[in-house]
Amino acid sequence: MDILKRLDEILKSCGMGRRELALLSGISPSTLQTAFTRQGAISVSNLLKICDTLDLSPNDLLGVTIKGSTFGTRMASARKIKGYTQETLADILGMSTGSVQQYELNKRRPNIDMLKKICTCLEVTPNEMLNMGSE
Repeated sequence: MDILKRLDEILKSCGMGRRELALLSGISPSTLQTAFTRQGAISVSNLLKICDTLDLSPNDLLGVTIKGSTFGTRMASARKIKGYTQETLADILGMSTGSVQQYELNKRRPNIDMLKKICTCLEVTPNEMLNMGSE
């Protein structure tokens, strides 16, 4: 589904209009209208403002879901969606590449503090990562 159609559906479910979204997110109504009429693109920074306003992750707005039946496969899926290598993720998290590999191979589980760091870095919720939401 197209991101703007998805955004319209989300707005409708929230009972919010485009103008209200523009005002709450600090995006000019004309900029938002230009994007919705396909006369211009919406910037990444404006998409992030929309996500903050609607309390959504970018993945929620884009309709991207992490896949996998185990923690490790969901972590690898989320990492790849972000475009990170195992090495990059390890550097960001301040751990060894081997630790990331062990998580992704389900040989080891992170503690709660590390889980929070992983989720923040990969822009997913703990529920998504632990497969506790509805699929």
